[in-house]
Amino acid sequence: MGQWLSAFVDDEPETVDALRSGGVRAHSFDELSGLRVRELRATLSIGNRGPRAVKGTPRYGVPRRRRGTAMQGAR
Repeated sequence: MGQWLSAFVDDEPETVDALRSGGVRAHSFDELSGLRVRELRATLSIGNRGPRAVKGTPRYGVPRRRRGTAMQGAR
């Protein structure tokens, strides 16, 4: 659980920009305030890519498949 909380959050854009330019993972409060819990966790765990990059990203890096279809090679 602590892994997804390892980023700075600030309400001043200048502070966020300064932290990011120094290589620190930082997000603005405005960027995160409208997100749901799942989106918030995904955003904070992927770093500076931002909330828009979350959509379509497979969870745990596993390709998605349709429900009810067997994996190739499964017995």
